[in-house]
Amino acid sequence: MFAVIQHTFELDIPEPKVRSSQKSVGSWVHKVWTFAEEDQAFLYALWIVAEDPLLKHNNDWFVKAHDSLMENNFYAIGKNSVAITQVSDAEEISQADLDSLKPKIHLIN
Repeated sequence: MFAVIQHTFELDIPEPKVRSSQKSVGSWVHKVWTFAEEDQAFLYALWIVAEDPLLKHNNDWFVKAHDSLMENNFYAIGKNSVAITQVSDAEEISQADLDSLKPKIHLIN
């Protein structure tokens, strides 16, 4: 199984018609889609990348994005990144392992 992972920064502008408005909030959005075959994942990742306005109108940049996905399974431009990876089963984690990850606070008098 393969996954396409997209990280993008989305802005929320509550007053888009007011040019002087300082009211905008943004947040990172992470999305994942799974596919049975790597070819399907690659095509979907390429479709996501092709939606970028810069790549829609510049074939040279689109070819570079295609090559980056083929060679590195990763492409990033501006506020958007796309990766293709193979999905693995999660390993069993014990409660002792989880407890060892908790930060320890040392108080000094």
